[in-house]
Amino acid sequence: MLGQQYFNIRTNLRDSVGALAQLAEQCELSSSSVTKVRNVLASLKDPFRFVVLGEAETGKSTLINALFGEDICPLEEAPALTPQIAVYQYGKEAHDFDVSDSLLECYRPLDVLQDFSVTDVPGDGSIKRHRQELIDDILPDAHFILVVFPVTDPWSPTTWKMLEALHQKWQHKIVLILQQCDRRSDEEIDAILEHLRRTSNNRCGTQFPTFAVSGKKALLAKTSGLDKVRLARESRISQLENHISQEINHSSVHLEKMDKGCVLAKTVIKEVQDKLHTPAEIIRADDELFATLEVRAEQQQARTEGKFEPVFSAFDTAFMNARLQTDRLLDKHMGVLSSLKAAGDLPAEVESIITTATLEQVKITCEEAALVAEADVRQLWDELSADMQRDFKLKLSVGKKGEPDWSGSRKRLVKHVADATEGELENPYLRDGLKKFFRRRRRRMISYLLLSLTLVAGGAWLWWQQLSPYDIAAFSASALALLMSVLEGFKGSARIRTFFSKELDAQRTRLHDTLRTAFNEGVDECYRDFVRLFDPIRKVCSKQREKYQPLLQASDELQGSFKHLEDELWKQDRKTSATK
Repeated sequence: MLGQQYFNIRTNLRDSVGALAQLAEQCELSSSSVTKVRNVLASLKDPFRFVVLGEAETGKSTLINALFGEDICPLEEAPALTPQIAVYQYGKEAHDFDVSDSLLECYRPLDVLQDFSVTDVPGDGSIKRHRQELIDDILPDAHFILVVFPVTDPWSPTTWKMLEALHQKWQHKIVLILQQCDRRSDEEIDAILEHLRRTSNNRCGTQFPTFAVSGKKALLAKTSGLDKVRLARESRISQLENHISQEINHSSVHLEKMDKGCVLAKTVIKEVQDKLHTPAEIIRADDELFATLEVRAEQQQARTEGKFEPVFSAFDTAFMNARLQTDRLLDKHMGVLSSLKAAGDLPAEVESIITTATLEQVKITCEEAALVAEADVRQLWDELSADMQRDFKLKLSVGKKGEPDWSGSRKRLVKHVADATEGELENPYLRDGLKKFFRRRRRRMISYLLLSLTLVAGGAWLWWQQLSPYDIAAFSASALALLMSVLEGFKGSARIRTFFSKELDAQRTRLHDTLRTAFNEGVDECYRDFVRLFDPIRKVCSKQREKYQPLLQASDELQGSFKHLEDELWKQDRKTSATK
């Protein structure tokens, strides 16, 4: 593409300016600032304007189509069929509009025409008459005036007279093109080019850039030609394209326009950033507030949890005291004679003593611990309120009195710990185990006792029958059975104590872990309640962030884009200065 380097920069600049225009409107800048940005955007959409002059049948249309690789201009026919100046420009749909008898606007849906417009002036010898005024209006806006000579007749007096009339005013825009060079040998072309340079120097006092081109071969090379490389080489159009590209890439006028666009953009970005300064500060303060809130809540929670070690010791002491009571109660049922009685409600009574005594102590101590947690949370609220007032001029207020009601959090903490303790103290395994051990011991003791009584009865009958020494053996066996009953009582008591002690030790460990976990969960919930107090502020801040964060980000990105474009333009300016 012609002037690719320039158009790359212009496209990036145009995209950035377009984004800036939208940002300026979103930030509700003044209408004058928005208009300035829109004007810059419009100016960056202006195409490079080519005016092609020359007599009829010089191959102007073919040259135009070859330069851009598109069917922009219809191939020239008889002069009478194209009496109007044709201006080819971009349009979403192809249509022609007769502005006047002398001017035709031709709209084509070709992307190349978004960057270039082409004015084809027919060479029918009538330039001096009704078209001269239009040419005077068109030429001042032209960036290139391509004067086309046919290689078969480069001495047209009409074209040279027109060139003499144009060069004084638009000399820097003029390029001479010797078209249809495929009709002459290289030696002939070089001679004709030299003639054109001498003639332009003699008649206009300057040598214009002069090129020989075969528009036909160049067009084939870019469209339907088979050997495109050979056709492009033989067309010699690359020299003309390079010249045009250099002029476009290093056009001081256009570079200056883009420089001014960047300067204006930086000014508007500064306005945007000033406009967004307050929201940016609010977002920064919000981030700092919530970061501080989370960190300080975690730190205070750790301090609160660290105060509960004595509480856990008090719970353990209460459990051990309850255990001593149950030990004394069990001792009453460990005697030989008492063991012959059924255990009855003893296991449930043991469990009740442990549960009641421990749970009572837990509730009392937990109330005190909850008050400590409440005091710590209240202290954190007071500290944060003072900090917010000092640093952000923000007064924290909740409820009618302006301060939170912590009683709900405190009660939930107590209930949570009490429920967890009660659940852990309820121990069906201990109750059922005691019932089983007492029942087994009683059954075995009664079995041996009944055996002893049976043997006594048998020994008495043997004695009455005077069956000695069988009666003595029976009485001895009876004594042994009685002894076994007593021994089974002692062994059963030992088994009960071992089971009871082992199970209470395990329950003590579980209870300690359960209480610690429940307390930590309860305290954690208290501090979550504290953090949730800030949810309304967090929601407002979130809406502010959703609204302004994209604008702030877009502002920063555009600032970086324009800085990069300034660097690119500065490099381009240096290259332009070097070429001069």
